[in-house]
Amino acid sequence: MTRATAIQWLRRSLWFLVLTGILLHVTVRDRIDAFAVFFYMLPLPVLIGLTMAIVIIGRGRRRRASLVAIGLSVAWLYRSFTWHPTELATQDDVRVLFWNLGHPIKPFRPLIRMIKELNPDIVACVEPGPNAATDVEAYKAALPGYDCQAMPRGILWLSRRPSQYRARGRLDQIGAYAVFEAQINGRTQRVVTADVYAAPLLPRTGQLREILDYTQSDPKVIAMGDFNTPAESAHFDAYRQQQLQDALTTGGKGFRETWFWGLPLLSLDHIWLGKDWHVMEARKIWTFDTDHAAVFVRVR
Repeated sequence: MTRATAIQWLRRSLWFLVLTGILLHVTVRDRIDAFAVFFYMLPLPVLIGLTMAIVIIGRGRRRRASLVAIGLSVAWLYRSFTWHPTELATQDDVRVLFWNLGHPIKPFRPLIRMIKELNPDIVACVEPGPNAATDVEAYKAALPGYDCQAMPRGILWLSRRPSQYRARGRLDQIGAYAVFEAQINGRTQRVVTADVYAAPLLPRTGQLREILDYTQSDPKVIAMGDFNTPAESAHFDAYRQQQLQDALTTGGKGFRETWFWGLPLLSLDHIWLGKDWHVMEARKIWTFDTDHAAVFVRVR
C-alpha cells in the first residue's frame, strides 16, 4: 500500500465515522440499544476532532471538512455552552456537591478541602475507594458537623443536616443507588444518588428509568450521580417530561461536559432538580485528582 493510498483510506474512514456520528445525533441518538455504543463514542467534541483531522490530512480537499467542522462547533456551542449569572447567596440557599472520586485508597484529601471551602449542606460521591467503610471515621474527624455514611456498592454520603437513608441497592442489577431524606430549612428533602454501570454492550435504559422512578415525581427532589450517559441522551427526554431540570444547563457557566481530565468530552456527571428549585449557581470544578469534574450547585 502506497502512502497516498493509506492517506486516502484513512480519510474515508474518518468521514465514515463523522457522518455516522452526525446521523445518530440528528436521529435516534441512543434510543436503539444496538446503536447506543456508537452514539456514546462519537460525541460532538470527538466529531469535531475527527473532522479537523480530515482537514489536516486532506491536502487539496479541505474546504468541505472545514465547513463541517464549523457547523459541528456551532451545534456544540448551541447545545452545550451556557452562561448564567451567579446570584447572591442567602441563608436559605441549599448547597449540593457531587463528585466521582475515582477509587482513592485512603480518605480523599481533595474532597475534604473542597467541602471545607464550599460548605455544602449535602455531599454525595461515587467510587469512594475500596476502604470507604473504614474511612468514614476519618471523614467525620476531618469535617466536624458532618455525618458520613458509606453505602454498599460505592456511594459515600456526607451531610451537615439531619439525614437518613431510605433505600439502597442495585440499578437494573448492575448499577448502584441510594435514597436519602435530609431535613433542610424545616422540610424533608428527598435525595437520590446513583452510579450507573457503563459497559459497551449493556443498555443503560433500565438503570436510567429506575433513577427516574426513585424521584417519585417530587417537585423538590434532587437526583445526582455519575450517570455515565451524556446529557443529550434520548433517555433524559423522560426526565424533562417529568419537569426535572439539569442544573448545569439551567444555571451553569461554560460547557456542561464533566469528563475527561479537564477536556469537555462527555457530560457524565449530573445533578437533576425538581421544578420547584431555582438554581442560583451551578458550576463544575476541575482538579488533577480525578478524571471527573465535581459538580456544585446552590439552589433555593
